Amino acid sequence: MPVRKFRSVEEIPAPPPRQPLDPENLRIVLELCRLVYRLRPWHFPPGVHKHRSLDAANRQRAIWEQADKR
Repeated sequence: MPVRKFRSVEEIPAPPPRQPLDPENLRIVLELCRLVYRLRPWHFPPGVHKHRSLDAANRQRAIWEQADKR
């Protein structure tokens, strides 16, 4: 495969569009999800956590995300 050089990102040709409902699309999305998780895994405490309201659940998630950034 030959090496091609580009002077800027604008010169790089766009990939061909994917066909809707193509089963290959799901495989690509799952591979991207695996890659993202390997690059930055999520750390949530295991188990089921009950909250009285959506606001309480959002506050708890924000606490977990803040702790994960450390």
